[in-house]
Formats: sequence, structure tokens, C-alpha cells
Amino acid sequence: MMTTAAQDHHLRQVTNATTLHIFRRLQFLAPYGKARGKLFVLPDAAAFGFSRDQRHRALIELEKCELISVERRRGRSPLINIGGE
Repeated sequence: MMTTAAQDHHLRQVTNATTLHIFRRLQFLAPYGKARGKLFVLPDAAAFGFSRDQRHRALIELEKCELISVERRRGRSPLINIGGE
């Protein structure tokens, strides 16, 4: 999966291998959900092969690095936007 120069810069800030792996999975899933730049539902943590805690920490780190934006919904899977817009 190709990344933009801006994403490459932000990816250098990612400190955790699990976080990077989850970001790559999100990039792969995004085109199959809705078009890039649109919100899509994050699959269950078990489908990712990670615990809920790992997924939660990864989303926080990716959000801080401005690679994604997250719309959290109580009792439901979060909505993700690749690119953080």
C-alpha cells in the first residue's frame, strides 16, 4: 500500500510495531469500506487479531500522529477516517 509524503513523515512518529501493523490493516480495509476520506466502521478487535486494549492504544497513537481521525461511539465500534480529516 502506497503512502503519501505527509503520511511517511507521520509514520516515523509511530513508536509501536502493533500500532504500525494496525495502521497498515486500516489502509487495506479503507478502500473496501467507503471511499478514502470517508468514515468507515472499524472491525471488531478479534477480527484484527489484537486485544481491545491494543486496538484502543493504537487508535490513540495514530490519532496523535495525525494519520487518522476517530469518531468514538459509546457501545459501538468507532468510525475511522484515514488521513485524519
